[in-house]
Amino acid sequence: MTRSAPSALLLTALAFGGCTCEDDVSTDTGQVVATTSVEPEAPAGGRLGVDASEYDFASNPDVLDRVVRSRYAYFRFISVPWGQAVCDEFEASLNVFPMVNLHGDAHIEQYAITEGAYGLDDFDRATVGPSVIDLVRFGGSLALTAELKGWTDSTDDLIAAFLDGYREALDDPETAETRPSIVARLGDRHDRSPEEFLTWAESLMAPISDDDMPGIEDAVAGFGDLMCEQRTELAREFFTLKRFGRLTLGIGSGLVTKYLGRVEGLSPDPLDDMIIEFKEVQPGQPSCTVQVTAGGMLRPIVGDARLGRAQGRILGFVPVPPDVENDGISFWAKSWEAGYHEVELPEIESPEELLELAHDVGLQLGKGHVRHIAEPVTPQLRRAQLNALDRTRDRVAELSKELAGDVTRAWTDLRRQVERDDAEQSY
Repeated sequence: MTRSAPSALLLTALAFGGCTCEDDVSTDTGQVVATTSVEPEAPAGGRLGVDASEYDFASNPDVLDRVVRSRYAYFRFISVPWGQAVCDEFEASLNVFPMVNLHGDAHIEQYAITEGAYGLDDFDRATVGPSVIDLVRFGGSLALTAELKGWTDSTDDLIAAFLDGYREALDDPETAETRPSIVARLGDRHDRSPEEFLTWAESLMAPISDDDMPGIEDAVAGFGDLMCEQRTELAREFFTLKRFGRLTLGIGSGLVTKYLGRVEGLSPDPLDDMIIEFKEVQPGQPSCTVQVTAGGMLRPIVGDARLGRAQGRILGFVPVPPDVENDGISFWAKSWEAGYHEVELPEIESPEELLELAHDVGLQLGKGHVRHIAEPVTPQLRRAQLNALDRTRDRVAELSKELAGDVTRAWTDLRRQVERDDAEQSY
């Protein structure tokens, strides 16, 4: 079957440079298919190094610019190599860990604040696997942040607060959440009126060809039909497309295809219009996470549902029309809430603020890792996960700091590869 012109949204995605991994990873543990891959030659940047020639930075030059100027941006960019390093370090003891829901890329700048919720968001790399993937990733972000902000005396305390929160939630899933003080402070700072929010969102929509719009409208309509089946209180008119464009925000997701759309919402009143992001499912997974042959478009959706706190959002995958060839590229979509803001490192004013945030993320992951994945034996999963944490907690903390230290070597090597010597940004 020849590729149909109508779904530019689904079928003209840019390839993610250099990745040959299968992306279809399900959160259904009954569908596991083992995969193997040939180990590539280690790059000069060490276990966290990358080969710049394998990435299509021309598709979004701003990503390379940000990555070479900031070690933390580089850390955000290398979520898959980081996860693989964790798999390799724990290879001999992976049998200790049960399979749990994973965020897949848990770090400080994934912590989001909206009008009604706060916590880790952005589930692009959500999957199923051993908890150390999330624990070391977030612990490493704490260690790197402490280094960049000159708070290294607090590193151990920050990681301990995170792991303490994680253990508390596993031990008692009814543990109450305590809202970090940074949530109220930044929530007030980034508060926007509906009109300001919609204007800001439209400013992020880069133009696309008029020739692509019929296919895009078909794809959005198909997504709307799926949402209306799930949420019967919504009418098809809710998803009438009013504005659409390419989206180039992001670092870890900066080289995948993303779009942003404005739809009608609940009424003709423009101030209740909804902003929806459509994002290509990211390829590439660390080898110790669950690898399957189908269902990749459900991976971020299920992760959001099981680990996220922003309940009630529009959330789903974009169906491929029956008359269109499916080339393996999948899109998922989620609504943006008014006031949405992801914490940025410069906004954190003290180690005490960061410690509160770290403890809260520990609670979120401790509850979410085991949610809806092992019913009706969830208490047994929590106990197994507690045992795994107690056995490996010290190594998790140490590896978090080791890999945070490795970021500098790998980042320096990338700057050499692309012949850039820009002054480093603080964060």
